[in-house]
Amino acid sequence: AAYYCMLQAELTPAELSDQQHLMAAVPGLKQRIAGKSLPMEKFAIRKADRWAKQGDRLTLPGLELVYLWNGFTILGQHYQMVEKFFVIIEKEMEVIEKRRTVTAAKEPYQLEDDCLLLLLKGMCLKYMSAPLAAEECFRQILASAGQLKADKYLAPYVTVELALLMIDTGDSDQAWELLEVAKNSYKDYSLQSRLHFRIHAAQNKIRSKETCSDSNSQDTEVVMSIKQEKGNMMKDFESCTESELKEMMPHI
Repeated sequence: AAYYCMLQAELTPAELSDQQHLMAAVPGLKQRIAGKSLPMEKFAIRKADRWAKQGDRLTLPGLELVYLWNGFTILGQHYQMVEKFFVIIEKEMEVIEKRRTVTAAKEPYQLEDDCLLLLLKGMCLKYMSAPLAAEECFRQILASAGQLKADKYLAPYVTVELALLMIDTGDSDQAWELLEVAKNSYKDYSLQSRLHFRIHAAQNKIRSKETCSDSNSQDTEVVMSIKQEKGNMMKDFESCTESELKEMMPHI
């Protein structure tokens, strides 16, 4: 159903009917394990409800799911695949802009759609070796994060993405601060536990880098000490007379 939404204009009457049936079935497929619903199922139900409220429309829900399941970490290894996603996102931005120009009315989930597109675009740019452009996308979302009403998960998730970008660029201090913000400043949003696992993994990565850095620093100090001792020994040899050197030879 999510991918049907991304091909909405191209669907046949039979496919449109199938899409309606799939979306209507989503709430009834929710399961409870130990008395609790699965977070991803809750997320899917909210999206199905929003699809109906928006007049059978969602903004790139297929790519949103790819992102939430960490698909970009795999797809990011293939530039051509990421580039195709980037083109899809750019086209969707153009379509939305044209629709808003025609209607001239603010859509109820306009900010959420814009932030989602910026997040997806930033992820593509990150894996297309354009970290500065990706950072700009992420910071645009954070600038308006306080106004999000429906997809509140976008703010903490993009904070983590920005932190991971900082780790890649070597700014571990700022990355740590952003991870702490994502962990402590946002509550009660969709897929919260999933993000906390990612935060924990990212902080462990920073700790391991710092440990390796300290170890390398100690190794460097040892090497420098040995070189210094060797240099002092050579100076001592240079200052010795020939008779002193002959006397020392049996002991060297």
